[in-house]
Amino acid sequence: MGLSKSRTLVTIIGIVLSMALLTAVIEGAYSGMQYMVRNEEANSGRWEAYFSGMDEEKLAKLKKDPEVADIMSWNSVGVIESGSGQSYGEYLFVTSVTEEFYDMVAVNIVRGRLPENENEIVLPHNMGQHLGDLDLAIGNIINVSVGTRVDASGNELGLAEMREGEKVIDTTQHSYTVVGIYNRLNSSIISYNTPGYIALTVSDEGKIMGSFATLKHPSDAYTFQRTRSNPDSSEYISKCSLHSDLLNMKGTVRNGRIQQVIYSLAAILVLMIAFGSISLIYNSFSISLAERTKQFGILKSVGATKKQLLGSVLYEALTLGGIGIPIGLILGCASIGITLYLLKDFFKAFSITNSVQIRLVISPLGLLIAIIVCLVVILISAWIPAKRAIRIQPIEAIRQNADTKVKAREVRTSKLTMKLFGFEGTMASKNFKRNAKRYRATIISLFMSIVLFISASSFCSYLTDSVEGIVSDGANVDVAVYDYNYSGSSREMLSAEKFSSLISGISGIDSFSYVVNTNGNAYADPSLLSEKYWELQDQSSKQEAEAAGEEVLYASIIFVNDDEFKEILKENGLKESDYFNASAPKAVLYNKQVAIVDTSKGNKFVSFELLKKNVLPAAFEHRTLKEMDGYIYKFETDDNGKRIVVYYPDEYYEQMMIQHNYDLDRTKGIVKSYKEATYATELHVAAEVNTVPMMFSSKEAGIIYPYSMLDHVFADEAAREQAVYGISFGIKTMQSNTVSERLQEIIDENNLGLNVRNIAESRNTERMIVTVVNVFAYGFIIVISLIALANVFNTVSTSIMLRRREFAMLKSIGLSERGFSKMMNFECVIYGLRSLLFGLPVAVAVTYVIWRATSEAFETGFYLPAKGIIIAVASVFIVVFATMLYATRRIRKDNPIDALRNENL
Repeated sequence: MGLSKSRTLVTIIGIVLSMALLTAVIEGAYSGMQYMVRNEEANSGRWEAYFSGMDEEKLAKLKKDPEVADIMSWNSVGVIESGSGQSYGEYLFVTSVTEEFYDMVAVNIVRGRLPENENEIVLPHNMGQHLGDLDLAIGNIINVSVGTRVDASGNELGLAEMREGEKVIDTTQHSYTVVGIYNRLNSSIISYNTPGYIALTVSDEGKIMGSFATLKHPSDAYTFQRTRSNPDSSEYISKCSLHSDLLNMKGTVRNGRIQQVIYSLAAILVLMIAFGSISLIYNSFSISLAERTKQFGILKSVGATKKQLLGSVLYEALTLGGIGIPIGLILGCASIGITLYLLKDFFKAFSITNSVQIRLVISPLGLLIAIIVCLVVILISAWIPAKRAIRIQPIEAIRQNADTKVKAREVRTSKLTMKLFGFEGTMASKNFKRNAKRYRATIISLFMSIVLFISASSFCSYLTDSVEGIVSDGANVDVAVYDYNYSGSSREMLSAEKFSSLISGISGIDSFSYVVNTNGNAYADPSLLSEKYWELQDQSSKQEAEAAGEEVLYASIIFVNDDEFKEILKENGLKESDYFNASAPKAVLYNKQVAIVDTSKGNKFVSFELLKKNVLPAAFEHRTLKEMDGYIYKFETDDNGKRIVVYYPDEYYEQMMIQHNYDLDRTKGIVKSYKEATYATELHVAAEVNTVPMMFSSKEAGIIYPYSMLDHVFADEAAREQAVYGISFGIKTMQSNTVSERLQEIIDENNLGLNVRNIAESRNTERMIVTVVNVFAYGFIIVISLIALANVFNTVSTSIMLRRREFAMLKSIGLSERGFSKMMNFECVIYGLRSLLFGLPVAVAVTYVIWRATSEAFETGFYLPAKGIIIAVASVFIVVFATMLYATRRIRKDNPIDALRNENL
């Protein structure tokens, strides 16, 4: 090691880089997972299971449950009626908590502060500023009647969805001061079917409404939920919901994929690093031992055993590892720590609160894994060439002819080589053949570098494409406003004209558009659907559809404002006159669809076309369900497997649900065929388009009509009432934050109950996700490239230095400096071409494997990273020529006499 300082230094650098990269990948993955866990805990709380419908007896049983680690409950003070009569905002549920509650459940204040006593409340941000005639602005004191919500039979309902004949009883007067606004609680706690909002106050009074729990064994969360929610189980407590987002990030829920994906990617990177590190360190030891072949022969001739020689090599490996591993560990932790610190602002986009920042979290187990992997890599890299070296017989080792025993025919070169490249080219070719093993090490080194670089480029490219494909929703607006109560008479409440008037006072708006959404399904002839569509269905689906003569066409039916619809027609070369005929309205179809398919290996994003090519124009049938007052409908199948709808009386259905009896007696209801129970409307689609409206996702197939044709498409008023359910407005602006904030203020002031979404901010978040992925991806490419470069430099330079006597002999018989340079340049070309000949096909094969792995999660076409291949090809020749130039400059300074005397070969 002391006599070959440059090679030793390169080997140590290789170990340091390998260890640093292993540490950075493992600790980076662990830090990322811990950040996501802390972020979810800050956003929603650290609870893992929630029990609804609790009482003192159930709470006592839950406290004794051996699987429960900690419990926290909240109590129901009562409900306040809004008088709106709307299922989504009829009540304000006043709920009391203790100070300790906030340690279990995250209540994130948007404005104001948390309540401090039983006379103060905080409200969710999504309810607006009004409750009936009450003004709920922060600081206002409200006087309200608080009571108990019961159904028609007097059973307390709690947070359950609305029932026919329900009412509020036993009301008492109470005064509250509104002190804050908080973000809506997790949907596992507050269902979207809950007919109201949760107001929080501080008190330990009231009836127990629900209990939050953390588990001793989160990995068994699914089993815990099943047994505690099943009335037939001896461990039954109450209905149990899981904090699935948190458990998913902890990797403890079945179907939870986040941890699995991150750690799988980390494992792939670790294998690639180990692959590159073995190449580098192996070549270093291989060359070192080739230099010391004569030394080994002398030691064996004086009695040294194979075990002793192997031990000396492994001792050298452990010594180099003892130097490189600690340095690499510190460097790896420091580099990933600095990287995460510099990216902390990008990660803020992932959090509702700004209280959680990503940082390096050291995992002792992760460090141990990195150390073990690196140590194994070092020992394997030293052991393989050592075993080969010590097998050489002492006489052969001392003579140093084991690697150069060749026959004349083995170094024979073609006459064409002499004609094209002269004596120098012929000598380079003969040298290549004569020293086959030494040249093979160099070729392998270059080969590994090519494979590693192109594979890393492919990995990063496919990873980036997958992330971009998953996060991008295709919406081409900056601010969106949603009204989900846009039917019948309410269509006049927020017409396009009124919305235009509403936003007229907001500066910075460039333009706006809107889309009207519909309920129900369109049904198509099965023969029209694409083969890819049927591939994604169950095997029996096509047979059932063909037997029924129809299949659901999973395409949204929307009505876009006329001006934008005309623009879509213009972009696709279609005539306006064909689509604005009131007596025969026609639509266009956006035919592309992205679906999430549940496979045996997890969820997968698949892109396909819904309909076959060239099947338009075609007619489809739209159907929406007919509702019946006093009845709850259920979709079922009859004895012949045909779809039917059964309308069960409200009282009977609710009684069965209270008894947890899901075996409904069909004779208690009204049975209708699916067609009898639905409104049917003909849809005529004339052509396919490649563009979508501003307020429509490019991942979703859609049947698109102009808005002016809405009443003509759904000519039946009852069908139209059931079909139309919402309108979405899209705004283009360069000031999305200002516009969305001002728009929310106007909506709150007018008590409109609309939802505002800052799309531009979401889009920036998506870009930040891609940026973060790119930073880590290209950081990985840079470090893996450094390992590859160190490998090539070490191999080529040492190989040249070992041939000093050979070059001195050639010079002594008259080889000129120009001829020497020509010979070395020709060798460089041989190195480059040979390595590319083997490296490129293998790199393509590895890229294919990476593509197959990526396509398990997101379907994309196979492609090669063209830039990566060009850089790899160019780099091979640049690095080889540069390394050769460095080594030959040192050789040119040699005195031929001294070089011929040199025995350190």
